[in-house]
Amino acid sequence: MQLFHHGTILGGSCSNPVKHLIAILASDSEAKLIQIPPKFIKDLKLKTNSTDEFFLSLSSEEEFVTLKTPKTEFIYKNIIPLPNLLTKTFLELDLKDPINVAMNFLKIIITHDEFLEFDIKLEDTVQEMETSNSTEENSSTTIEQIILSKQEAEKFLPNFIHIIQFCHLCAKGKIPPI
Repeated sequence: MQLFHHGTILGGSCSNPVKHLIAILASDSEAKLIQIPPKFIKDLKLKTNSTDEFFLSLSSEEEFVTLKTPKTEFIYKNIIPLPNLLTKTFLELDLKDPINVAMNFLKIIITHDEFLEFDIKLEDTVQEMETSNSTEENSSTTIEQIILSKQEAEKFLPNFIHIIQFCHLCAKGKIPPI
């Protein structure tokens, strides 16, 4: 897995009509500007395992690696962006092999989603208490706004399971990542 960041598309102007995918590789003084030629970005259509199968095998690396009977469609590219939470997780890992990365990503996503769910339930309880006990409309309104903003925040797992699947497919040699 390569850590490309600040990816953008340049070009498409009158002086340079060709579009280029440009990113930065590495960080600090080691950072280098790179171009990713579009011919290296491939469409993928593979079968992978489901979220539930990854959950059930999370306790053992051997089980995680040897998951069988993939039935879920994986239709992406051989390059994927990572959200900041997972980028930070990746940078802090000692071992960066695809299985270790996938398992750690899944653990951090589960932890994030559990905290989000707990926060929403806690705030719902606080709102109920404030609504029944408070005579001031301002404090109740502020808590309502906080709860609404939390409920609008989506969980990571449904939106980023493809990252776990990507790493798993890389470990199985099905995806040649660029």
